[in-house]
Amino acid sequence: MRGRLEGAAEALGRRWFVIGLGIEGGLILVAAGAGWGLTARYGEPTGRHMTVAALLAATMGMRNVTSMRVNVPGLPTTLVTRSMTSFLGGSALGQDGAFGYGTGAWARRAAAVLAMFAGGTAGALLVRAGRPVNWLLVPPGAVVLAVALAYLPQPRLHAR
Repeated sequence: MRGRLEGAAEALGRRWFVIGLGIEGGLILVAAGAGWGLTARYGEPTGRHMTVAALLAATMGMRNVTSMRVNVPGLPTTLVTRSMTSFLGGSALGQDGAFGYGTGAWARRAAAVLAMFAGGTAGALLVRAGRPVNWLLVPPGAVVLAVALAYLPQPRLHAR
């Protein structure tokens, strides 16, 4: 499906990045709507919990595709294990040239790991405080859509 969307976007002279971010932000907000007022549940999940999880799974797939498609050197995709491996391997501790040791990629990787840690910590604190799902999902959905809107005026790939 992603390949068809990407092909259609490029045929119209649009870049996948903006479309991918727009779809991702939209899916996060749809998940927030599906889980509006829904709190964490331990044990058997309800149908609404499963709906939110399915929407977020689709969103994470879109994010991986977008991350790989943008292909920023030294910036790992959303795979936490790969991010940590790249971060440590390219650091002074690992000193591995294959992971970009000495190239400056370490700072981008450190920022990615820090962002994942901060987001996980904030989410865990909100869940622990008993906040509903929409408190967890509306802010990142809004940020992703804001980034997509910021990139919207970029030039077309080719003149029509």
